[in-house]
Amino acid sequence: MISSHEPKRLFCAREKSPLILGITPEASFVGSDVNAFSAYTRKAIVLDNGEYAVLSLTGSRVRGIADGKLRDKRATEIDWDVGSAEKAGYRHFMAKEIWEQPEVIKRAMEVPWRGDNLLCRPFWPVSLGNPCWGVCASAQFR
Repeated sequence: MISSHEPKRLFCAREKSPLILGITPEASFVGSDVNAFSAYTRKAIVLDNGEYAVLSLTGSRVRGIADGKLRDKRATEIDWDVGSAEKAGYRHFMAKEIWEQPEVIKRAMEVPWRGDNLLCRPFWPVSLGNPCWGVCASAQFR
C-alpha cells in the first residue's frame, strides 16, 4: 500500500500468505517468494504472520501489527540455485506449476516404505492452490 500522506514509503503486511523482502544497498523488493526478485538480490527477509514492513529510499523496517514494535529481522542469504526456479520455457510460473503438477504429485507420492505400510497412506489431495483451478479451467475449455 502507498499512502498519499507518505508517498515515498511502501507498506506491506503478512497474514497467512507468504511475504518476503528482497534487500540490496540500492533497493528493496517485495514478493510472495524469492523468484520475484532473485535476479536482483540473494538477500531476503521473511516476514512472519502478524508483521508488516515499511520500505523507503533509505531501507526497510519490520514491525509487529498488533504492537507496532520494531522487529530485529536479519537478511538471509539465498544459497539455492535460482536456475531451479526458472520458468523452463513456460510463459509464466503459474503455467509451469500447472503443467508440472502430475510429475510433482508422482514424486511426492514416492515415499519410503516402513515394513509393509506406506508412511502416508491413504493419500487424498485436499488443496492444490491456484494451479489446481487453472487445470480445472483449462479442462473446461478443451
